[in-house]
Amino acid sequence: MKKICCLILTYNRKNYLKNELDALFKQKYPISAIVIVNNASQDDTYNFLVKYLHINDKIIKEKLYQSMFKEKDIFYYEVAKNNGSSGGFRKCVEIANQLNYDYYWIMDDDIACKFT
Repeated sequence: MKKICCLILTYNRKNYLKNELDALFKQKYPISAIVIVNNASQDDTYNFLVKYLHINDKIIKEKLYQSMFKEKDIFYYEVAKNNGSSGGFRKCVEIANQLNYDYYWIMDDDIACKFT
């Protein structure tokens, strides 16, 4: 089976992000990994992810962190300064180039969350 990694860019939309993550965990075709790039959110996105995905609660910005949640690799990266959507997606691709998955599915945090 091919390994799929979802790359998510987020900025100040923790409620959308929660819906998106919930949908990804319910996928019929299993996802191997999720990369979340936080584009310097000013809301409570980071604290939400600490509680929801059990990511490291003492992160350093501009550093990639890895953990496991529901048998999936979870990667988290927080930029120091918002680089806009283009800069954020560029960072997603840079991170993907460091990983070893068969396919990458790149998205932002406010897409319709009715995956199957």
